[in-house]
Amino acid sequence: QSFDCRIQNSIATSSVTVDIDKANCITKVIEQTSGKLPNTGPGASLVLGFSMTAVISYFFYRSRLLAKELDFVRVDYASGGM
Repeated sequence: QSFDCRIQNSIATSSVTVDIDKANCITKVIEQTSGKLPNTGPGASLVLGFSMTAVISYFFYRSRLLAKELDFVRVDYASGGM
């Protein structure tokens, strides 16, 4: 959070620093807001929650239907009817 007109990126053991000329140096807003979540509002959360619930429900009820169908096949196979 310094205003030294530098961009620094560090990954593991290597580090890259880029100096910016003083004429083009503006307030480093990205450095000040790093680590915060974007402000998406309640609409995005509701859409995401509904979508996840719909997908999970689909696969849950699909697996239950498949289990019932396999029971029918098992009973039919065990009774010798084909």
